[in-house]
This record gives sequence, structure tokens and C-alpha cells, in this order.
Amino acid sequence: MKRIKLSPINLLFHYSLSIILLFTGGSFIYKGVTEDFPKEMPFEEHNLLLIGTVMIVAGMLTFNREFRKLEFYAISLNGFDPSAAATLIVDILKENAWLIDEQGKDKIIASGANYDNRTNRIFSARKLLTILIVDDTLLLNCLVEPPGSNQVTFGNTRRIVIKVVDAFLLKAS
Repeated sequence: MKRIKLSPINLLFHYSLSIILLFTGGSFIYKGVTEDFPKEMPFEEHNLLLIGTVMIVAGMLTFNREFRKLEFYAISLNGFDPSAAATLIVDILKENAWLIDEQGKDKIIASGANYDNRTNRIFSARKLLTILIVDDTLLLNCLVEPPGSNQVTFGNTRRIVIKVVDAFLLKAS
């Protein structure tokens, strides 16, 4: 596993939504705990604590998602031409019904709506595969999102990456 390092300013922008949610949620909880509310408003304190807790949980989930966007599986190309590797990976992805969103000589971003091409349902999980070619290394990152949600499902990304790497190694040899 390799993690992309960002400069401090880019790191701040990358995690900006989660920072805002955590700070705002903490402010709500602080106000709910320290403020003295009149007896006529018994639910005000509970509402502030509930909203603050929800915002902190949302901030933690957003932070986790943004953190996972920077984690990449590293595979050495062992002298294989990087541009040929990019072309081969694009061919593999197109054969497996992936849509190529962005393609460059060192970066490929592909997305798909089907998980394993077993179903063609609209409500199947969306997957986003990012492939970077840096020097003599292939870096892969995959996020799988359940439909209608921004939460990341765990356990499925490794299987997708392994399938892509296996297909690449099979065609490259």
C-alpha cells in the first residue's frame, strides 16, 4: 500500500469538508453542554447535542473517504514500457465494460456501474478506479460506493484491484 503525500495547503483543501463538519459539530456539542437553557426549552440542549453528534459522525466518514482516496496499491512494472502498460490497461478495462472518464500518458480514471458484470441493474454499486503510472510503478486505487449514498463499502476494492492486476499480468506476459 502506498499513500500519496500532499503539500500542507493541498492537504487542507483535500480534507476541507471533513474539517468543517468536525469543527461545526464540535461547536454544537460545546454549546449544548456549556449553555444554560431556560426551563421552557427542555429539548434545545438535546437537539444541539444530537445535531453535533450527527455532524461529527458525518465528518469522520468524510475524512475516511478522503483518506482512502490517497491510498494506492503499488505494482512494479519491472521494465515494462509505461505507455504500453497504460494502453494495455485501457484495453483490459474496456473489455470488462468500464467507462474511461479520463486518460493520459500517466493517469487513467475509469468508472463502472456494475460490480462484476453479473447484473445490469441501475442500482448496483458504482466503482471508480484510478490508475497512476509513476516511474516504473503502477498505482491503483478503487472506491466502491453503494447506490444513492456517498459511503464507501469495505472489502470489495481489493477484489477489483486484484482482478485488474491479474488481467494485466496475463496480457503482459
